[in-house]
Amino acid sequence: IDKTAMADRKALIVGGSRGLGEAAAKILAASGSDMAITYFHGAEDAARVRDEINAWGGRCRAIRLDVASPDNLAGGLDGWPPDQLYYFATPAIFGPRVGAFDRARLDEFLSCYVSGFDKVYRALRPLVRGGLDIFYPSSVAVEVADRETVEYAAAKLAGESLCREIARQDENVNI
Repeated sequence: IDKTAMADRKALIVGGSRGLGEAAAKILAASGSDMAITYFHGAEDAARVRDEINAWGGRCRAIRLDVASPDNLAGGLDGWPPDQLYYFATPAIFGPRVGAFDRARLDEFLSCYVSGFDKVYRALRPLVRGGLDIFYPSSVAVEVADRETVEYAAAKLAGESLCREIARQDENVNI
């Protein structure tokens, strides 16, 4: 990995304390990116990731963020303007369900992948100077949803539609 490839980039990684978000944070750090990772639950995981990255000589801060109400985002960033947003926030994808279609699960996924993403984007956009690159991960479930993932797939598809609309309305955003 080129340790300077992302040296001039500042990445906000929502959901960066575990899973794919943690992996992305470590890859970006290895490429020289300055970053902030967020967590909702798991302050210990976020502190571990932050400390590992900083121990390697990277630059990372950890911020608690509720995507349903990201009012503290500006204060958490404290004048640090990212130019990239990686959105890995997610509730548990698999779990108990009620019937063939579970409206409560759909609402939970929509709250995270659509309204949560939109709220984070709207809270972040005024803080960003110039362009903003956004990574909003898709899912194979969008193409091949099964009984266990129908609500998840529907919400991810709605999130992808929102991404297209944001890109259409904001010429300084690349999603």
